[in-house]
Amino acid sequence: MQKITYDYMKNYEGQDEFVYEEEYCDENGNKVMDTQILGFFLVDHVTLDVTDEHTTQWH
Repeated sequence: MQKITYDYMKNYEGQDEFVYEEEYCDENGNKVMDTQILGFFLVDHVTLDVTDEHTTQWH
């Protein structure tokens, strides 16, 4: 299952950060592996432009 989570970080000067993650579950919905981070993206409040941060590491 892939999902996007919202992670608000201060000091991003008018941008919010979103984390794109993938969870691995069995047929019953139980997690079978750690969640994998697929990417981090910034979204501008005014223009809604999306910037790929080109990282999969928490920062």
